[in-house]
Amino acid sequence: MKISYNWLKWYVPEAPSAEKLVDIFNYHLCEVESVEHRVFNKEEDWILDLKILPNRAHDLL
Repeated sequence: MKISYNWLKWYVPEAPSAEKLVDIFNYHLCEVESVEHRVFNKEEDWILDLKILPNRAHDLL
């Protein structure tokens, strides 16, 4: 599942930086397979590719 960091910041304005969020996801929620840095309309964004583990799917509901 891919999630935009800017999309997440829109819902959670006080979210930590993208790098810190990757650590939080990896240690507590799911596996981050990759992080892509993109620029769209002169605005930076990071796309987090998450691998939802079967025993953690209920945490993401």
